[in-house]
Amino acid sequence: MYNEATKRAFIRDYTDSEATARAIVRLFDIIETYEEEWGADVCTRSAEQLQPMINQILGLRSKSKWTGMLVLRDYVRRRILEKFPGACDGMMHVSLLGLERLKQQMVSSPLHLQRYLDEVFEPEAEQTFDDTYRCLLWMAYAGASDKDAVDVRSRDVNLDNLSIDIGKETIPIYREALPAFRNVVTLGSFRYKHGRYNNPIYRARVPGDQILRGVKSTSSLLPIRTAIAKRMAEATKDPEDRRFPRSKELGYTEQRLTYKRVWLSGLFYRTYEEERLGIPPDFSKQAFAEIDAIGLSQERSKRRGSMANERAAYYKEDYQRWKLAFFH
Repeated sequence: MYNEATKRAFIRDYTDSEATARAIVRLFDIIETYEEEWGADVCTRSAEQLQPMINQILGLRSKSKWTGMLVLRDYVRRRILEKFPGACDGMMHVSLLGLERLKQQMVSSPLHLQRYLDEVFEPEAEQTFDDTYRCLLWMAYAGASDKDAVDVRSRDVNLDNLSIDIGKETIPIYREALPAFRNVVTLGSFRYKHGRYNNPIYRARVPGDQILRGVKSTSSLLPIRTAIAKRMAEATKDPEDRRFPRSKELGYTEQRLTYKRVWLSGLFYRTYEEERLGIPPDFSKQAFAEIDAIGLSQERSKRRGSMANERAAYYKEDYQRWKLAFFH
């Protein structure tokens, strides 16, 4: 291990887990070859000098490579704060294969999701049917399945406590989502815009208390999901591309989101917030819930634990990538 005393001190401060410590030692042993060739610690190298080494690390088995990158960036960040001679931020600027694409397919926070929704849908102040699209995606971000979300009723939504009761679960209403939820809970009609009308008109929503009901029908998952997918796709088309004629009112975004990606972004955001409080990331609960929902045969049920552990490991790997993309 190159510069062993410094790296050992980092490991002692970084983790109390013996298993994690051993993994970091292995990582530092891997990069030692490069450091010996440079005659310098990894924290002093530029992005250009580090790139070949990073490409090699990314070639390791996928389960560990993203965790390794998190450790290296934390190590370099620590050395910079401690004013280690020659320390620089080169590690923070290396190219990480796949992360740029991930940034287009997920969001980092409620504020990031709100910015995306503002690019794709009408503003909440317009009080249009787009508020139902917003709320369905907000419920995805908060952890709800689309089948559960479409059946949410006004009585399930607590605008004061910023929460929604769905079955036995309670999911949060994020501050950025409050205007849209207030509209779908309280409005009896939606604003309707059409080129034939000089001024917008209001159309009454159908009777009922489902918060995603519209002006023609009650909440129905397939039409809403189809409409959202169409709007999302339209928003990704370059407005200057004549192959895709678009209304001037439509926005444009480079994000490529889906309901599942919004849901996963929310899961990772809550995990990250917990990790910042000292709670280790653990996707076991989610993994077991998904395995049980499949309905295993008697033979396969014997492997329930191992199947859930494997699925939880995949979630953790994706979570590490998400952290690298947005927060490291």
